[in-house]
Amino acid sequence: CAAPCCAHWQRSFQADVDQYVTKSMNNANPLVTVGIATFNRPESLRRALSCICQQTYSNLEIIVSDNASPGEATKRVVEDFMAKDNRLKYFCQSSNLGANANFQFVLDTASGDFFLWMSDDDWRAPSYIEKLLKELQTDDDAVLAFCDIAVLDEQGRRRHDFYATYLPYLRQFRSYKRPVRLMKFFLQDESLGKANLLYGLIRSCAIKSTSLASMCEQYGSHGLDNLIVFTLLQKGRLQLVEEMLYGVTAGNVKFYPTPESSGLKNKLAALASYMTYLLAYLRLTNGVMKGMLALLFPVKVVFSYWHIFKRKFASLS
Repeated sequence: CAAPCCAHWQRSFQADVDQYVTKSMNNANPLVTVGIATFNRPESLRRALSCICQQTYSNLEIIVSDNASPGEATKRVVEDFMAKDNRLKYFCQSSNLGANANFQFVLDTASGDFFLWMSDDDWRAPSYIEKLLKELQTDDDAVLAFCDIAVLDEQGRRRHDFYATYLPYLRQFRSYKRPVRLMKFFLQDESLGKANLLYGLIRSCAIKSTSLASMCEQYGSHGLDNLIVFTLLQKGRLQLVEEMLYGVTAGNVKFYPTPESSGLKNKLAALASYMTYLLAYLRLTNGVMKGMLALLFPVKVVFSYWHIFKRKFASLS
């Protein structure tokens, strides 16, 4: 898809925002869609559904897309919740679509004014949606709302080998000045939690036109979550609730491919993939913004490898 910053695109998106604002003035209780793409993690899915079904904000549409999990365990977990909560909609894919296509499915199926992706192994405080929605409803310049992050193990215990808070890094994307938030997002190291913004609460009019398949085809799958967030920040600012309402699980089983780090061939492939990812930021912009990012490109590369060196040195100490 074309870079989302041409005049036509801006006018089209502004029209969507204006329509949303008019609609929301007459709707203090808008529908929020929660899209859960899941595969073969029935117990963590049970926890995720508990987090969502117990939200203090009740006007929810909860879409679960089962990516052809083996056996019946995943289906039984969802059916247990559906028996008690009619907000759930369950879709079982006939074959495994792949993670990106499954994420796209829940987005395409959503009908809410606001949208939220939820991983099947993450955590949400009961007030998560209510507090994030309040921030978006009171700030027309924001397209995305999020909060502080807790990194947890599979049992929900804090991981002390991660940052105690991510707020100092997330605050950088709240600027009303588009170039400022885009440059800060581009320069910020990928280890500082910015990819988790993908799991924030998003205005549907800002995300509905997103095609993960198209983005993968053009830019590759490396850092796709960051690239999606970057396109959102082109449309509006981040609104931030300065409470720890979101928990991400680290160190558990992942059902998607991860790059091999050993061997010269794999290292060169990883380097090429990373450079393609960085160049995607330039391709997603044009005009003055493209020139600014191009000037910052060597700075980003140096910063990236400095952070990689620091992390490897810290792991050896």
